[in-house]
Amino acid sequence: MTSSQSETSSTMPWWSKLVRPLWTDSCRKFLAGEIPVALHQSLVCGDDLADQVAALQTRPQWAFGVLRKRLWQFGLQRSAELFHRRNITVSSLNWAGGFTGSLGFQFREAVDDALSALEEADCIGTRTLVIAPGGQGTFTYRHARRMAIDGVQRLLAPAADRRLRLAILVDLGTKASQRSLIQSWTAAAEFLEDIGAPHVGLAGPLPTISSLATGSQAWEACAAKLFIVTSQAEPGSVGRQSLGSGPADVATVFARLKSAGFRGTWEFASPTCAAPWWNGREALLHCCSWVNTVSRQLSRVRAG
Repeated sequence: MTSSQSETSSTMPWWSKLVRPLWTDSCRKFLAGEIPVALHQSLVCGDDLADQVAALQTRPQWAFGVLRKRLWQFGLQRSAELFHRRNITVSSLNWAGGFTGSLGFQFREAVDDALSALEEADCIGTRTLVIAPGGQGTFTYRHARRMAIDGVQRLLAPAADRRLRLAILVDLGTKASQRSLIQSWTAAAEFLEDIGAPHVGLAGPLPTISSLATGSQAWEACAAKLFIVTSQAEPGSVGRQSLGSGPADVATVFARLKSAGFRGTWEFASPTCAAPWWNGREALLHCCSWVNTVSRQLSRVRAG
């Protein structure tokens, strides 16, 4: 073992050794392929950010989806230095927005907070800030939508100046969502058309086979503008809710993604973006089991 390897091993948490056997050659081959993959911070719930980064380093080439609250807890500059020192790619920063008031902000407060989030995203080196436009709340849909569009438009020039992308959150299948009034691919396509900026796209769930079949035109209009697609990872799950029952379903989804122009990042996240486990070791082991099952499916698809 070299001195650099010894130094790395000494800084890794003891439970990281339990994860390494799960990291197969087939997973490496897939992750070196065309679709970047990331773990959202909601699944890597170590004691602090340094522990989470150490956990992530058991998976070279994976990016990291970061929550703003965890940056504030650890310190923005300290976080940026840690990511740089450990060579961590940040896939996205989550989230800013709430322009309709459904998330507890007044409109002006939401805009100011989003401007702060742009500075934070720039500081930690991510290209993508996720924007939760806010739900309909007590307004009519048309009025809430106008507020959301107005809020995003106020971020366009500052984001462009920093060469950042805004990924508007699509909250499919959720009644009265507080995070986003955009709850269909049709609504998402219309929202982007009204914004009309090339650095504004979408963050949304990986589509199911049924949604691809029933909403092809709306979906294809959005696919090339999806900066982030997310899959929910839960204890005991093997991804069937998002991907279907086997490699054939995985192949169908990703063939459609690629043909429709998708060039974004695939993030694994917890359903609520809040860690569902009490300690980092249990969370990472559950997550790795789920992610590796899906990765093996994708490896077989690519090999086949």
